[in-house]
Amino acid sequence: MSSKEDDLVLHYHDVVIRQSDLHTLLPGEWLNDTMLEFHMEFLERTFVPKDANFLFLRPGIVHLITYAEGDVTDLEPALPKDMDKKAVIFMPINDGDPEKANSGTHWSLMVYVREINSFYYYDTLKFNNLREGEQTCKRIQPLLKLNEAAQFIPSSTPQQGNGSDCGGKK
Repeated sequence: MSSKEDDLVLHYHDVVIRQSDLHTLLPGEWLNDTMLEFHMEFLERTFVPKDANFLFLRPGIVHLITYAEGDVTDLEPALPKDMDKKAVIFMPINDGDPEKANSGTHWSLMVYVREINSFYYYDTLKFNNLREGEQTCKRIQPLLKLNEAAQFIPSSTPQQGNGSDCGGKK
C-alpha cells in the first residue's frame, strides 16, 4: 500500500511528479530537484525554439558533474549529447552535501554563454552558493572542450527577503 505522499500526480516525458514533490510548492517549503527538473523540461519543450541550441542541465546531472570523483571526462557517456556544442547552458546550483540525500537548502542559477566564453552566476541569497557555482564552473569546463578557460562572473539579481522562496520580493 502506498502513502498519499508517494501518489503519482504527473508523468511528463522524463519527469515523474509525486504528491510529495507538489508539497514543495507550498509557501515556506523548499523546491526539490524534481520540481526544477519538471520546470526545465516544460520550458525546453514549450517555450524554447528547437533551433535555439540551448541546454537545460537537470539538477542531478549538475550535481554529478560538480561532485563526482576522478576525471570528469569519464562522465561523458552519461551526459547530454553534444553538450560541448551548445550555445547557452542553464545549470541549477544547489548547496546540498554530496554525502547526504536531500540536504540542500538553496538554489541558484549559472548560465554559460559560449559566444563570450563566460559563466554568469545568479543567486538570490547574497551569493550563498558561490562556492558550489565556482566548483561547477571549474569541473564542467573540460566537458565543454573550451580552447581557453572561461570567466566566472557573479551577477546581480533581485534578492529574496526570506529563507524559502529563492527569488521572491523583499
